[in-house]
Amino acid sequence: MSLDSFWQDFLDFAGLDKSTKYRNSYYFDSTEEGAKKLLDLVLSGKKKATAGALIAYNENIPQVEDDYTVITDWHGVPHCIIQTTGNGA
Repeated sequence: MSLDSFWQDFLDFAGLDKSTKYRNSYYFDSTEEGAKKLLDLVLSGKKKATAGALIAYNENIPQVEDDYTVITDWHGVPHCIIQTTGNGA
């Protein structure tokens, strides 16, 4: 499934306006194994917060509460959407 179709399905499910945009998409960690482990923790509900090195965000730092990010696996397949509730600043 493409990022755009995944996003549109989410907007329908959540009842959000079709003009709502997501900030970016990414996978967790810098290895395929780590990305899978962290994604599994998010999907199981055990991981509910994240942080990362500034350089890893490629200028797409979630800065505004309510920003959405599509989380993918290592291969770019979307699996879930997270919402920024604070930026730790």
